[in-house]
Amino acid sequence: MFIHDLIKVKYIQEGYTANYPPHLISDKEMIEAFLSYYDYDYRTLDEIEDGVVLTDDQRWERFLEGTEPCFFRDNYPLVDKSLNDQYRKLVDEICFHITEFLESLEDQPKLPDWVYSYMLGYVIGPASSQLDKHYLLCLMGVDNTMDDYNLLAAKSCYEDSCYWLSRYSANLYHRPPTMFGEPHVIKYLRLNSMEV
Repeated sequence: MFIHDLIKVKYIQEGYTANYPPHLISDKEMIEAFLSYYDYDYRTLDEIEDGVVLTDDQRWERFLEGTEPCFFRDNYPLVDKSLNDQYRKLVDEICFHITEFLESLEDQPKLPDWVYSYMLGYVIGPASSQLDKHYLLCLMGVDNTMDDYNLLAAKSCYEDSCYWLSRYSANLYHRPPTMFGEPHVIKYLRLNSMEV
C-alpha cells in the first residue's frame, strides 16, 4: 500500500527503523516504530519485571518515561500531566485500531485516516515546525512569543476537537478527541475564523 511505503520511507530516514528498502520493512515493524505501546496493553504474555507483573498504570508510566525511539511519543508527547487521562484515551484508541490492523485477515488492511495523519507526522504538536505551531496557535487565539505548544494550546485544541467530533458522534468508531492539531481541528478553526 502506497501510504505504508511513505511511512516506512519516513521512518527509515528518521532512524526509527533499520536502513532497509521500504519493501523489506514489515507492517508490524512500521507499527512498532510508530507506537510500541500497543504491545504493553495487548501482548498475550504478561510482562514481568523483577518477578512482578506490571499493572496497566505501571505499563502506562513506563511508556511515558520510555527512552527507546517511538515516533508518536517523540512527536506527540504528553504536554502536561493534567491531560494524562485524555492523552491516554487517545493512545488507547490508536492502539485499538493498530490491534485490529495487525489481526486483520484482509489482504491489505487499512488504518483510519486520522491514525495515518499521526503516522506521517502531519498533525501539529510540540515537535512540529515553528511555522506550523505559530499558524495553529494564531488560529486558536493562544499565540505566545516563543510559539510553545503549551498546556493552554493543548487544552484549546482538545475543546475544539470535542466540539467538532460531537457533531458526528453517531458515525465515530473508537475516535477520541485530541489535544493536537489534527486536520479536523484546523478545519473547524478555519471555518470559525471565516464567520467572524
